[in-house]
Amino acid sequence: MRIFAAFVFVTTLFSTGARAQAVPAISLRNLAPELAGRSVSVFPVTARAATMSGTGQLPIIFQVLAAPRTVVLGAGGALQLDAIAAPRYGLAVMNYFVFAVHARDPAQVYLKNPDGAVVSDPRCPNRDCSAIPPLWAKHDRIFFLSLAELQALADGTGTAQVDALHSGNR
Repeated sequence: MRIFAAFVFVTTLFSTGARAQAVPAISLRNLAPELAGRSVSVFPVTARAATMSGTGQLPIIFQVLAAPRTVVLGAGGALQLDAIAAPRYGLAVMNYFVFAVHARDPAQVYLKNPDGAVVSDPRCPNRDCSAIPPLWAKHDRIFFLSLAELQALADGTGTAQVDALHSGNR
């Protein structure tokens, strides 16, 4: 009976983990006004806050949950993203967006943690990105925005109005 109960618990956990969660549309400004016209890859990730939280401390990324969406950074460092349903993979839940500003091919943009470790990404074979060239994990600017912050900033139209100068980590 215990084995059956454990089996039911695990299958329930993973089947409910496959549901998507709603993410509001994003209207972001002041991301990098001096880099207008560059590409921005937006990664849905699961991460945790830095151990010693403070200004400029970057969250530690566990894994990228889906391939990034790429948009062009507009005048004033502005960009618009439509609302999405962020997938969950098993126990991994999207809780941050990472905005990586870059000038190269978006297919060659990957994330790494402050300790230099390249983050697990679904675009790599078996999610192992340890063999990617180091240049592919360099960006002109990187910005983190938590899902909790986005949901708190969402207005009546379902859009989160975000000023990068006053929120997230740069």
